[in-house]
Amino acid sequence: MTNRTFMAIDQLDLAIEQLKVGTPSYARFAHILVDNIVELLVHHYCEYVIMQDKYRLVGLEPKYTTEQRADALGQRFDKKVKFCKFLNGISQDEADAIMILHQYRNELYHSGVIHDAIAWDLAWYYHSIATLLFSKLVSYTHYMIGEELSDAIKKHVGKDTWCFDCARVVSSLNEARPTRKLKLSVVLANSAVSHVESVIESLDYIVRNSPQSPTEDSVVRDVQLSDYLYNDPFAKTVWEKVKGHHNTRQTSAFLESIWAPRYSSNPLPGFLRQADRIRNSANDLNALKNFEKFKSDFFYFSTLIMREEEMLDDYIQMQEDAYRDR
Repeated sequence: MTNRTFMAIDQLDLAIEQLKVGTPSYARFAHILVDNIVELLVHHYCEYVIMQDKYRLVGLEPKYTTEQRADALGQRFDKKVKFCKFLNGISQDEADAIMILHQYRNELYHSGVIHDAIAWDLAWYYHSIATLLFSKLVSYTHYMIGEELSDAIKKHVGKDTWCFDCARVVSSLNEARPTRKLKLSVVLANSAVSHVESVIESLDYIVRNSPQSPTEDSVVRDVQLSDYLYNDPFAKTVWEKVKGHHNTRQTSAFLESIWAPRYSSNPLPGFLRQADRIRNSANDLNALKNFEKFKSDFFYFSTLIMREEEMLDDYIQMQEDAYRDR
């Protein structure tokens, strides 16, 4: 067996130990470890295939184009995954799962507690995918005489490494991985509901505390209009053109007259329905894809409402400070 294969088994085993701890922090570490292994498995598989093609019998044309070889040996992980799929080394579903879970590596690290509720289950799912990839992408094995065997290798491979059985390793890793308590669809749906409920509370806070005494629908409209007037690329261009020599109210009225809101009424009930679709997903991958769609759809509106709540908080604080200073 190669050191690469040993390293993959060692790190997959270490990720299992971190999953057993059960905390979000250790789950994030497990996810990063698994992502490292997936990257290495994909890279080494691509490298091996290209090497085999390079040293084909004299006179035989290479199987792969210059572009395919560049993709396989380059720096772009998505290109390598695409090449593995082209070779039928992995399925379309596996490629989709890998690319989504790969993106979570940075999200889990940088976003911190935002993903605490789902970190463990995402790492668990990624580990199950990585273990499957191990069985599909480990292209060759040999044992280095005198190589020290780690406890993880002895556990999952056995002491007799001459008789390497990939199926046994995969089975051992799967058995060692702790049992999850809920389906991924349930965990992701619960997370979606929690995010929506938080924005429901924020919207209610704005309606109850804003000095303009707005309705829900008017808040929904106003936050979108404000975002359009000051952040939309076209609106910015218009403001730049009229800077210094035009009535701002007239410009605002013009921009508002051609504007169409994304949401004409409160969209939060619709986001709760999306959470139900996540919960009823047929399998883990479908749940993950539905959750990604929810995140993409939800981000715009939730950002506007939270921003409005923060500005209202600042306004109320200023009013309280001014009152105390009188």
